[in-house]
Amino acid sequence: MLKSIQLVLALACITFNCYSQHLLEYNLKVGDTFRVNQSAIQNMKMTVDGADHNITNTLEGTFFLEVVAKDSDHYLLNSYFEMFKFKTESDIYGIVNYIDTETPLEEQDKESKIFEGLLHVGFQIKLMKTGAIDSVTGSEAIIENMIRLSGIEDEFSVNLIRQGVQSQFSNASLAESLEQMTYMLPAENVSMDATWENSFSGTIQASNHWKLKSYSNSNYHIVGTAIISFNSQEEDVEIGLVGTQETQATIDSSNGFFTEIIVTQYASGTTKMNVLSKVEIPTSLQATITYKRLL
Repeated sequence: MLKSIQLVLALACITFNCYSQHLLEYNLKVGDTFRVNQSAIQNMKMTVDGADHNITNTLEGTFFLEVVAKDSDHYLLNSYFEMFKFKTESDIYGIVNYIDTETPLEEQDKESKIFEGLLHVGFQIKLMKTGAIDSVTGSEAIIENMIRLSGIEDEFSVNLIRQGVQSQFSNASLAESLEQMTYMLPAENVSMDATWENSFSGTIQASNHWKLKSYSNSNYHIVGTAIISFNSQEEDVEIGLVGTQETQATIDSSNGFFTEIIVTQYASGTTKMNVLSKVEIPTSLQATITYKRLL
C-alpha cells in the first residue's frame, strides 16, 4: 500500500512538473515598449561628537524603453527620461535641494532647469539576455541639453556643470545605474530553488546571490541577497560604506521583463569632509528602492 502511494505521488510530481526547469532570460521582440517608474528613499545618519545629523534623500523618475533591434545575444533599446524628482532634507538645515521637472519651466530655478534637460532626449541601451548591459550610448546629447537649458553661458561655469552631470549621466554611469534593475537572470534553465550569482561594479559594488522562489505561466519570483560597498569620492566629500542588500523581484514569464522590484539596503562606514580636516564621521545608511513597470 505504501509503495503504491509513493508511486502515485512520484507520477503526480512528474505530471505537474515538480522537477521541471525554466529558462530565465530576456525574451523581447522588436516593437516591445515599457514604461518604468523608479522611486527611492535613502536615510543617512552621520554622528559628530555624539550628535546625530539625519539626512533624507527622496528620488523619483520615469523613463520609456522600446526594443528597436535584436540579434542572437543582444537587444537594442531606445530610451529616454520622462520625469525626474529629487529632494534632500536635513533635520538641521531643512530642505537643502528640491528638483521637480513637473513644475512649469518658467517657475523653475537654474538647478531645476538643468535637470529639465534630462527629459525626452534619447539614448540607446545594448542589453544582454541576462540583463547585463553591454553598453549605453547617446548620453552626450543629454549632457549638452542639460547645459543648454541651464541658461549659463560663461565657459568656466559651463565646464563645472558639465563635470557635475557627467559623473551621474555619462554612458558608463547610466549603464551602472540601469543595470541594477535589469541584471538578475542567469540566461539558462534552472529548477525551483536553484541559485546563481552575478556582480555589479561602479559607485555601488554588489556580489549577488539569486534564487528562484516560484514560477507560473504568468510570472515568476526571484530573491537576491548581496554584500554591497558604496564608495564615492567628490571634491569635498569622501564616503565609504559596507553593508547588505535584499532584492525581491516579480518578472513576466513571457518576456523576462520585471513587473516590480523592491530593493532594501543597509550599510555603515565613514564620511570624510575637507572642511572638517577629513575627520572620519561615523555614517549609516538605510534605503528602499522600488521599480514598477507601468506599461
